[in-house]
Amino acid sequence: MIDDEPACRFTVPICPSTNNLYLGRRWKTAAYSNWTNDAGWLVKAQRPTPLKGRLRVLIEAPLARNRDIENLKPIMDLAQSLGIIENDNRVDDLRIVRTSPPGGSIVVKIWPI
Repeated sequence: MIDDEPACRFTVPICPSTNNLYLGRRWKTAAYSNWTNDAGWLVKAQRPTPLKGRLRVLIEAPLARNRDIENLKPIMDLAQSLGIIENDNRVDDLRIVRTSPPGGSIVVKIWPI
């Protein structure tokens, strides 16, 4: 795994599944809108270091076994909307690790490449 200290680290509450973000193609669900607002304020309070360029990201997620691990796109979208990363297309190495026990906060660690 990644041994050196991340250049940026923050925590977010567990986000809605990618399957539950939009009604149709255009309208955010209430759950997604509420999570984006609440998580945004929590992340801003942590004052994460903004990073530019190519990135490596590790997401440590305390998810239940019945949750698909790859449905965490809202986290990268939030990081982009808050200016922590320029664009999620700059992420060249994305790792998601399921941690135990389920519940709690997701830890996001980012390194420049």
